Amino acid sequence: MEPSVRALFTVCEINSKIVVSAEISGADIAYRPVFYKGVGRIKGSYIRVGESDESMSEYEIYSYEAFRKRIHDDIRVIENTKMQLMNEKRLNNYLDSVKQERKNLAENVSDEEILELMGITSDGNITLAGLMAFSKYPQTYLPQLCITAVCLPGTEMGMIGEDGERFIDNRRITGSIPDMLELLKITENRYSGIPTMRMEFINAGLPQPIFSAVHDEFKVVMKNNYFKENTTSEEAILDFCSVPRSRAELIEFTGKSRTHTMLNIIAPLISSGKLKLTLPDKPKSSKQRYVRV
Repeated sequence: MEPSVRALFTVCEINSKIVVSAEISGADIAYRPVFYKGVGRIKGSYIRVGESDESMSEYEIYSYEAFRKRIHDDIRVIENTKMQLMNEKRLNNYLDSVKQERKNLAENVSDEEILELMGITSDGNITLAGLMAFSKYPQTYLPQLCITAVCLPGTEMGMIGEDGERFIDNRRITGSIPDMLELLKITENRYSGIPTMRMEFINAGLPQPIFSAVHDEFKVVMKNNYFKENTTSEEAILDFCSVPRSRAELIEFTGKSRTHTMLNIIAPLISSGKLKLTLPDKPKSSKQRYVRV
């Protein structure tokens, strides 16, 4: 690994058993990412996600490089730009706003100096930030860059639509998976947002949805009361394992801890011959799956 990784080993005795632990402290941010030299920085840098190691994106790697080298992309100068091609009205409104918020700048600093201090210009040249915010047509210089804005209808997140409805008759939501998918679809179409989704799940007597965003992937986990009431039952597990399932899938299905799921739920089913391992010779393999006999 680069830089080298060295573990701190500790040995102790617990209940007449020798326990050895290896502790690897996180690298200082100035030395990140720590990567595998065999394939290089781009392909050898990983981030831990759940129980898997995911490759870091080039942008994530670059963010560390920018920190280490003190690169400030937003204030880099864009060549061949002209001040007369900036939106004068928008720029003047910005200067007025800065002067109102910072009285000392209004009294002691010229407009040109304010633009320098705010990162709009650098040595009289327009920066990337200034170009993207105030140019009449920034695509002339940077056709591949853009600022994406999202406009929400109404003045509040989750605002009720003009027809007075947010959802189609909440009482129809009984807790089945198809109904919950319909609930998500209606929510999205009504522009209600995540807070309203949470409220409607509460109103329908359903467990709260779980939202997560990792590595450009937005994931929503929706559960009905069946999971809460029946996932530890033998028949529910066997039905779920009608196709091979991984440990992670079983843990997510039961909603229990890893230890409880594997020792108290899955192990007895394997012992009774109702579940079997797809890789019986490698019980601890990461590719191990569990399937109904």
